[in-house]
Amino acid sequence: MDPAGNREIPIRRVRSLLAVINHQSFTLAAEALGLTQPAVTQHVQQLEAQLGATLIRRQGGTIELTPAGAALLPALRGLLDGHAALLDQLRSLGRGTAEILRVASPASFAALFLAPAFAALRPRFPAQVLDVREIDDAEAFERLRSGRVDLAVTGIWTPTRGLVFEPLCRDRACVVLPAGHPLAGHAEPSIDEVIAYPFVRSPIGTASDSLVATALGGRFAELQVTCEARQLVTALAMVAAGLGLTVLPELSVLACRMEGIVLRPLAGAGLSRVTGLVTTEDFRPSRFVAALLAALRAAAAASRWRYEA
Repeated sequence: MDPAGNREIPIRRVRSLLAVINHQSFTLAAEALGLTQPAVTQHVQQLEAQLGATLIRRQGGTIELTPAGAALLPALRGLLDGHAALLDQLRSLGRGTAEILRVASPASFAALFLAPAFAALRPRFPAQVLDVREIDDAEAFERLRSGRVDLAVTGIWTPTRGLVFEPLCRDRACVVLPAGHPLAGHAEPSIDEVIAYPFVRSPIGTASDSLVATALGGRFAELQVTCEARQLVTALAMVAAGLGLTVLPELSVLACRMEGIVLRPLAGAGLSRVTGLVTTEDFRPSRFVAALLAALRAAAAASRWRYEA
């Protein structure tokens, strides 16, 4: 336990640990936090000493959670989110802000739909604040149920007790290729053609990874995975660098608009992602939130990705 017997957990220790997990590197975590690498290492060691457990370990060039780390991760994330929300509320009170809306959303939906909708509403609601958490996996549901976000957008919905899903748009699976790749000349490459080349894998549990799993139908072992990317921009950069191809939802690629890549639809019926809003059953939107949701519905319905059952 902590040698000083202090049971209060300093936020800086939690922030450093989560940065190391997110960046898979003590050095990159230090750069992101504006700290030195020894300081980040010390924070993690102090947190582990205080909790009396090893939380992470280096394994084959990556940072892995220990069983204790995996068990405590949701609570530690909640602690950091709660601290950030408290600071936001205090700042809002100081300047008379009426409301902060916390939204968990895939980066692609936030860029293509959420940002324009919020910008259009700013003249009517100038004091409102939009806090976007870029999350594209089941963690969004846990945050919504625990009250750490007010609204979620997801492309991997599964029926969940206490939550309600409203589909908004559908985009198909696409093969993302380096410019000049042999498959770039194919109108719709098949999954059999895809697995014949080096592959850049998306984070496990995301909508992108789910699309690949559906397309492969249990043939993951046949993929020639050269690298795994934890962020969409990183995956696209790896493809552009010629490290492999990947499969992503169309909107995810269009949101980044990176040079050096070619986009082709993946052959196969039903290979698409349905993205929609997730709320709690007792969700009661304010005037601002109701206006934002109406704008999102209208934008999705007017787009070529509108949802049709």
